[in-house]
Amino acid sequence: MLVVGEVGGLRMLGDVAIRLSERAGDALLLVEAVLLSGLGAIFAGDLSAGERLLALAEARAEDVGTQEPREGDARLW
Repeated sequence: MLVVGEVGGLRMLGDVAIRLSERAGDALLLVEAVLLSGLGAIFAGDLSAGERLLALAEARAEDVGTQEPREGDARLW
């Protein structure tokens, strides 16, 4: 959506994705949803919302931590 300039749609879908990932209970999925929503906010010109969402994504990512996928790990897909 960013590539084709569908920023409004990205914002709306990003907000929905945040709520769904919170319900799913997947911390990494939540980080990705918040990141995409934050990027959508920035590209839409809502810099304060973008800053808030990207800071939240960064904080959640630090909580989750990172691990390199190993062979056979589903994250390689």
